[in-house]
Amino acid sequence: MVIFKQFRKGIIILKKNTINRYTKVLTSTAKRYLGGIDKTHDIRHLTFEVTNLCNSKCEMCHIWANKKNPNELTTEEIEVFFSDPVLKNLEDVIITGGEAFVRDDLVEIVEFIWKINQNTNITLSTNGILSEKICEVAEKLSSKKIPILYGISLDGLGEKHNSRRRIDDNFEIIDQKLIPGLKAIEEKNPGYIHISVGHCLDEYGSKTFDEVKSYCEEKNIGFMTQLIEDFDYYLPEKKQKKIQGDWKKIHEVKVGFEGDNRLMKKDIYSDDKNKYINLIDQLPPTVHHYRLINVLNGKNAKYECSSMRNFFLLKYDGAVTPCLRFCTTELGNIKKTSISSLLNSNDRVEAVEEIIKCEGCLNTWCTDWSMEKNAVPFKAEVAKWAKNKVISKLIGQ
Repeated sequence: MVIFKQFRKGIIILKKNTINRYTKVLTSTAKRYLGGIDKTHDIRHLTFEVTNLCNSKCEMCHIWANKKNPNELTTEEIEVFFSDPVLKNLEDVIITGGEAFVRDDLVEIVEFIWKINQNTNITLSTNGILSEKICEVAEKLSSKKIPILYGISLDGLGEKHNSRRRIDDNFEIIDQKLIPGLKAIEEKNPGYIHISVGHCLDEYGSKTFDEVKSYCEEKNIGFMTQLIEDFDYYLPEKKQKKIQGDWKKIHEVKVGFEGDNRLMKKDIYSDDKNKYINLIDQLPPTVHHYRLINVLNGKNAKYECSSMRNFFLLKYDGAVTPCLRFCTTELGNIKKTSISSLLNSNDRVEAVEEIIKCEGCLNTWCTDWSMEKNAVPFKAEVAKWAKNKVISKLIGQ
């Protein structure tokens, strides 16, 4: 009885939004097992690649090799897309590229998203090179009372970051201009600017993990790291093979550099898995972090992906695709067909039937958003997270 009372006390202390989220997760999971897989759509999350261009030359990514495409969505086409009623319940929009800030209309795009639904969490991802432009955008958006998370890529301090991104003063720009600039704007309009660093955890990142994490703690900004996976998204477009309609081909997983879908480079992690597990263990306990550790320990990465049901990836040219891994497999294009029509088509149902069978991945937003539909594949991680959360509250951490 004492243990039960302590557990109950811990549950009550949990943040209200966390309780609300996991209540929804439990409800959706119960519906899933009582009524079967729900193949209908209710789009709550979106990742939007606003451009295929990048002003960096990262070693682990080849998007920078892309050429400008005249089919890039215009501001007007983007506004038509977000005006569609099927997107009225959006909770999250991640705006990325390429380098998102290469575009000149980000203020208009974000303002329109916010106008549609002021409960939407908006993230702007950046390599930080265009610091003045980023701060100008941040100034305008904060003055309009639109809260934004600015996700900044950082793979090391000083030359360690610059050499990997192959931009001579990339770190100095982030450190001396971008972060101070964003913080100065935040002081004028508190509550509308949030900053987080994104770090790649591979062989290179394992050596810079501690210094980047400490840097973020000193700057009082967020820090996240992610295992590297081999997605076609990071290939030059000329090496990508686009598919439309034949959804069974998403299961043709091959090794190579010619545009076929590939699994993560498991060999670099299996060679020294304990090193990566120990690093992830230093991060705040989350369901996703426990998922990474379990997969590194040999557990199956498969789960019931909910792409094309509660999320999808919109490409810069209007192509509607499932995710980063299958960004070359298109449901259709919003330049030709409205998103309502695409989501209500039989093709989408066929897509869902194959996407559900996916071998799995470790992409943060794919796993988090899929768990909202069915948490059973994540039951071990959820149980460990809940236990850790309750205990930490009980001991006052």
